[in-house]
Amino acid sequence: MRGLLRFVQSPFVALVLFVGLIYYWLIPSVHFAAMLDVRRYLLMNWSMAIDGIFFWWLMLARRDRQGALAVGYGIRILILCLAALLQILLGAYITLHRTVLFDVYAICGRAWNLSPLVDQQLGGLATWIPAAMMSGVGVLVVLYHLMHDSETRHERALVPVGESRRA
Repeated sequence: MRGLLRFVQSPFVALVLFVGLIYYWLIPSVHFAAMLDVRRYLLMNWSMAIDGIFFWWLMLARRDRQGALAVGYGIRILILCLAALLQILLGAYITLHRTVLFDVYAICGRAWNLSPLVDQQLGGLATWIPAAMMSGVGVLVVLYHLMHDSETRHERALVPVGESRRA
């Protein structure tokens, strides 16, 4: 299990899984099948929830608490920026597409009385804007950890050898 966790939380794999699952489940034919089959629908939701937990755990954990999974802060910021960019591209594609991509909602129905294209545009915006905002917040948290760790290292460097920090 540890080997699998190390693999899933390696920076490149974490990024590919996190963004890849979003892209995969939003392929119109895949999404159509997932919305009409309870097992696939549950798989879609659980796979994204579990992967999201692993991804954000890797991105937001303090470096000293990650142990073997430690990933540098610069790599984390790069991953978060790439994830945001890829999600923005997907959201923009869905929002700006001139034809309906997700015709499954003609069968399943819609929560509000919206045209299919407006519904899709709102869904695209939901894929686009919150994803970018969350990645931005993630970058801020990583920067906070970086500054805190730098400050702690600086304080340790100021303590003479052999003296206690609590003196």
